Amino acid sequence: MYEIGSEGYDFEGYKIYRATDTQFEDVYKITDAQGHLTFYKPLVQWDLVDGITGYHPIAINGVHYDLGNDTGIRHSFVDSTVQNGQTYYYAVVSYDFGGDLTNNIPPTECSKRLTIDHVTGEIRKGPNVVIVTPEAPAAGYVEADIIDINLFKGQTTSKVHYIIVDPLEVLENHKYQITFEDTLKLFKGSGMGYDTLTTKSFTLEDITNPVQPETLIDKSKSIKITDEQPIIDGFQLILKNSNLVYFNQGKSYWSRDSLWRFTATIFQFATPPQMGRPYPSDYRIEFAEPGSYTSTDYTLGIPGLPYPLSYNFPASPVNFTVKKRVNVTGVDSVDWKTIPFAFGDYSPRENPDGLLNADSVEYDWVIFLDETDNQGNPFPTWKFSLDAPRPFEKYCIYSPLPGDTAFIIIDKPFMSSDVFRFTTRATYIDTSLAKKELERIKVVPNPYFAAATWEQRNPYTSGRGPRSIHFNHLPLKCTIRIFTVSGELVKVINHNAIFTDGSEEWDLLTKDNLSASYGVYVYHVEAPGIGEHIGKFAIIK
Repeated sequence: MYEIGSEGYDFEGYKIYRATDTQFEDVYKITDAQGHLTFYKPLVQWDLVDGITGYHPIAINGVHYDLGNDTGIRHSFVDSTVQNGQTYYYAVVSYDFGGDLTNNIPPTECSKRLTIDHVTGEIRKGPNVVIVTPEAPAAGYVEADIIDINLFKGQTTSKVHYIIVDPLEVLENHKYQITFEDTLKLFKGSGMGYDTLTTKSFTLEDITNPVQPETLIDKSKSIKITDEQPIIDGFQLILKNSNLVYFNQGKSYWSRDSLWRFTATIFQFATPPQMGRPYPSDYRIEFAEPGSYTSTDYTLGIPGLPYPLSYNFPASPVNFTVKKRVNVTGVDSVDWKTIPFAFGDYSPRENPDGLLNADSVEYDWVIFLDETDNQGNPFPTWKFSLDAPRPFEKYCIYSPLPGDTAFIIIDKPFMSSDVFRFTTRATYIDTSLAKKELERIKVVPNPYFAAATWEQRNPYTSGRGPRSIHFNHLPLKCTIRIFTVSGELVKVINHNAIFTDGSEEWDLLTKDNLSASYGVYVYHVEAPGIGEHIGKFAIIK
């Protein structure tokens, strides 16, 4: 492709084809302008987010290749449209974006190799083809799960979710821990700005043995929700990380209903210029009687010089105090710490009263001083203010009173102080549930006609393919005995499978290796420690 002036690395996406025959004939459906079969119809398709979308300009007898819709690449897929007992052939094929009108090269996709030996019936497949026969799980099956991913330490509002990809690989009662590294991105723009705290990496450890923890993911920088994490012990983590430290108005709240709205923004002052640093912590403002607390004297710019070289917020008696969350133990005196704050008393206008207030013209400022500068002096982080109700306001209409508390929730990324822990529970069989589910055991199809839909096509040139019926929802270990209605034993089948396979197949051959005759049969399922089940089915012409 380089030699003709096109991009050499031209991977664009991939498709998944699903068929019930080895030649994929049942998905060979897309025709050209003359009605000739030309393309296979994919089950799903994903492509790169690169702006290359829609139909390729080069036509093949009037039909254009579909390049996708910028869906993004995925690496896992769950097919929920299958039939138990039916054998499916899946092929994952990659495709390129082809050339253009100058070279007349359409896209191409890789081959799907699947052949059958017509003498032995052996199926040979390429590395991009899998053969799957879905079955109902065993009776009493309880799928593996994760027992609560809890924030063990820290204050992040970011979340960790998960997907169970392979329930048979999930380990029993294993304990895991997720830790993080953060970093400070320095402000590089012109004018005022602030440094941004952001997540740098995360680490996943198996801490089942606390003396020798096992590192499973080490300082991975794949921390976006769109980043696909590796599958570890049958599960896959999903990190929902907040990109910025900012005020979450939706989660912030009052200690009682119908009080004025409030907001918190990163502190910013124009003259003299000053920009605060958004600190990743939650805060609360507790209201009290007038004069119960005193604000901190704080000067912007150069103290002692006139405005606009400096601006002073004088210390004054106020009716509130400010606390910052420093821990998450659940003990109030341990979790919350009083911090210094400055007070801009602007409401009522030209009549400072020491009360945190607001009106239709002005509003007071509460400036959190919980950081320090290079000289150890208090430095601002957030600015809190009340929002007085408008005349048409119907809900948030009451001003705060002594005893009221405003809870200020800050969205926070994963930080070095954050630790998540969780425990896994492996797949298991619930014996009590298995006993109840014995009544779900059934034979399909029932009655059995000359053929069933899942039976594979005849791989030979003549005669019909293999015949079979399926027993579904069986216990993990059991014995199936098939009798004629007169009580003659026809077949004994021992079932001993994995958790996810609660099915057993009968090829309609008797214990004497003869074809079962048409008629009604009785089957008996015996599962040690669980119970028994009796049913019947019919084989008809």
